[in-house]
Amino acid sequence: MATEQGPKRPKRSPEQVKKALEIEQRRVKVAELKLKARSVRAIAKELGVGVGTISRDIEAVFARTREFANASIRAERAISLARLELATEAILPTITTSADEVFEDGERPSFEDLATAMGSRLDAVDRLVKLDARKAKLLGLEAPQAIVVTAVDQGIDRILSIAQRELPAEWFERLAAAILAEGSGGEAREPEELPVH
Repeated sequence: MATEQGPKRPKRSPEQVKKALEIEQRRVKVAELKLKARSVRAIAKELGVGVGTISRDIEAVFARTREFANASIRAERAISLARLELATEAILPTITTSADEVFEDGERPSFEDLATAMGSRLDAVDRLVKLDARKAKLLGLEAPQAIVVTAVDQGIDRILSIAQRELPAEWFERLAAAILAEGSGGEAREPEELPVH
């Protein structure tokens, strides 16, 4: 019959309880002596029991230690994942907010304000990617991979594509010219027409 505490254990006689307590006391002593780098034979001789008994005691202590450590690791992992989820929920509104929502009441922001808002959004995306990588690592989903860089400008193209879709044409042209000038060593060049994704 199961209770809220788990399955019911059979009643032990006073002799069984005494024997179980003696075993536990011996295992504590075995662990102490093993921590002092004593050999199994030396521990067996000192405690007056067989080498096999000491080996089983050591294995029982290690098993209990692993079980406790695994439970602690699982609890710490759950706490870390919950914190990462809260951080992700806090960051998502920054990423999903449109330019119209950032600048309310039809106000026309300066180019600098717009660039700052775009920069904040990109910082939030970067932070979100790092949070997701940490989650994957905690969940054991991260596997070593070879990364091959094939197009350095791909990130800039994506940023310009989003900016072209989200910004008024005048602001996009100024932003694109600034990014392209930075990428070409300071020489201003004409922004290319980018496909809207």
